[in-house]
Amino acid sequence: MCPDPPISCGTRGEVVARFRRLLDDPDYFEAERLELIARTSRQTAGKEAVWQDLLESEPWILGVSLTGQLLTSWDQRKLEQVVAGYSVAGRAKRTDALMHTNGQIRSLVFAEIKHHETPLLSNEQYKSGAEYRPGCWPPSTELAGGVTQLQQTVLLAREDIGEVLNKLDDDGAETGEAAYVVRPRSYLIAGHLRKLRGANGVHRDKYRSFELYRRNLYEPDVITFDELLARAEWHVQAAQPHDVEE
Repeated sequence: MCPDPPISCGTRGEVVARFRRLLDDPDYFEAERLELIARTSRQTAGKEAVWQDLLESEPWILGVSLTGQLLTSWDQRKLEQVVAGYSVAGRAKRTDALMHTNGQIRSLVFAEIKHHETPLLSNEQYKSGAEYRPGCWPPSTELAGGVTQLQQTVLLAREDIGEVLNKLDDDGAETGEAAYVVRPRSYLIAGHLRKLRGANGVHRDKYRSFELYRRNLYEPDVITFDELLARAEWHVQAAQPHDVEE
């Protein structure tokens, strides 16, 4: 039985099939990007916008894939939210996905969504470059920048919101629902692990460099798009009915 009756397992299977095609088929990805521009009447749309559009329409992918806890969108209408407001002191901070855990007490969760071609290591940006030292590749500017961006977003949100965020209805009245902001979890979704492979297998020094970097981050957790897809595919497969042998 599907865990979420309003959405069929078949529909979710189609979603993960589209997810995989976006990862593996550059021509399909470009066609989807152009379709997004036409559908939303934008002048342009980058690669991040394609993924934001998919995850906005299918937030369950993040909900079941990022952590052992079930995550749902803070606002059912939109994942992306302003989490620190405009003021004379500075600009607003947005997060690509504002979610919360589920249980007797809820906690806010932040996610920043980049794209599948975001470089993970610096040598991906400079084809003529080499390791920083033998066997050591530093994180790319985009990856390190995304980490800093998300850390700043969470810090400013914590200062702006305080310890608890109360949900309000359309008239501005409290609904009785709230989520706590106590060292909130945060996730950066970027890149693809195939960037750490050679023609015939894993490039161990590159993989080691990347894995040590993300495992030693205090926060956020770094998740690649292929890892996100693998968890979503597992979820869909596990939800399918199985024949029981007598």
